[in-house]
Amino acid sequence: MTDFSKWKTALSCKKFDGAAFDSYKKFGIELIEISPRREDYPALNWAEIKSESERTGVKIWSVHLPFSRDINISLPDRKKREDTVCLHSDYMQKAAEAGARVAVIHPSSEPIDERERGLYLKNAKASLKVLADRAQELGLILAVENLPRTCLCRDSEETAQILKSDDRLRFCFDVNHLLIDSHARFLERFASKLVTLHISDYDFKDERHALPGCGKIDWRELVLLLEKADYSGPFLYEVNLDGRADGEMPFPPTSVCDIRKNHMNIKSFTGNGRRL
Repeated sequence: MTDFSKWKTALSCKKFDGAAFDSYKKFGIELIEISPRREDYPALNWAEIKSESERTGVKIWSVHLPFSRDINISLPDRKKREDTVCLHSDYMQKAAEAGARVAVIHPSSEPIDERERGLYLKNAKASLKVLADRAQELGLILAVENLPRTCLCRDSEETAQILKSDDRLRFCFDVNHLLIDSHARFLERFASKLVTLHISDYDFKDERHALPGCGKIDWRELVLLLEKADYSGPFLYEVNLDGRADGEMPFPPTSVCDIRKNHMNIKSFTGNGRRL
């Protein structure tokens, strides 16, 4: 059984200049995930990212491969699907050269018509095999992320079908994407495949990416489940630092300085704003 206080504090990031890396170092972020907006990917300076990582000691743990309705490995349109695989292969190589160990991938975008779901699932499996080959060449772990709503991997059964399609595939557990199955069910089925996390809070109605303690997740219960599953990767936050002032679940903005403190206090957040 692992201990949450020993998991490295990590953050999914959109800024990679010297000032950003200095801030990560100052506030206890030990590892980062490269996850800019998809339109910012072409302008990334991978050499600078590697240099700043080495200078500050803030290591690059993962790259979150870009996604959109058209950047999608499961599309029926063969050319768009193959273009996405080529794009992902290129970014995987650049991330590996910069020091990343894990590539996180969405198995689809949305919406997916239920009548075409089988086709999307078949396409995703085929694309993932090609990308698993490439990841193996690069020394990367390819981690499939669970997704909400009509996306693929919206429940544990569909996630199992995809993960079983290639033994090299691993699992990225986004804990604010579950709208059907429970956290316990996912960890029961995929503890042995789990290599990384996306940590944020939500209201069980839709993804929100709020700082833990703002939503309804019982973090004491979830962290205990992760410890019992012997999770040993980083505690990687994927949160909306700008907050949300309107909508169904408003929550305040936060900053990089809050992440490490939140991690160390995680077992005190018991859902619905309750604290031990």
